[in-house]
Amino acid sequence: GGGGGGGGGGGAGGGGGGGGKIEKRATWISDKHFPASPIDAEALAAMNGMGAPKAMELFKELEEKAGTVRNPSGWLKSAAAREGFAPPGGFAPPAGGQAKGAAKGAAKGTAKGGGKGAGKIQRKADWLNKNIFIETPIDGEATSAMEALDAPSAMELLKDLEGKAGEIKNPSGYLRAAVKRALAGTGGGGGKGAPAAQRQRVA
Repeated sequence: GGGGGGGGGGGAGGGGGGGGKIEKRATWISDKHFPASPIDAEALAAMNGMGAPKAMELFKELEEKAGTVRNPSGWLKSAAAREGFAPPGGFAPPAGGQAKGAAKGAAKGTAKGGGKGAGKIQRKADWLNKNIFIETPIDGEATSAMEALDAPSAMELLKDLEGKAGEIKNPSGYLRAAVKRALAGTGGGGGKGAPAAQRQRVA
């Protein structure tokens, strides 16, 4: 029995070895390329979850894009989510100054949106921007357009968008088009709009 326990310890040590390598690399990249916004613990955890080979590949890509990436933690978390390594509840909002900015933005959006449904839509859009569409966030125009729909339909759209995150390069455009289709489909777009919307849906 004792021998088996020893084996378990060895396994944990091996895992730790991979983790140490990932942490060292992340620290090095943070110091060299992102001293003002180092890679955070959550992004590190996501990289550890992917395993060293995949994480090293992403670090290499991040280094190549260092000139264009402003938020390395967000970039890594977005990459992890694309590969299916996001935690079940999604990533928490970033800590410190970024969180304050995000909260301020969300508060502003919610105040503008008014009703309870609008706040929920805004929160979901903010979550998608923070975790999935970091490089191409959903803009205010698309969120406002969604408030023309009832909350369940709008949330359904955001859910669809999240499911297709890998294929969609312009989430705002996708949402605006989907809202237009939905409104046309309910007759909101007048008699003429509906057949066109149906045709688009088939295509």
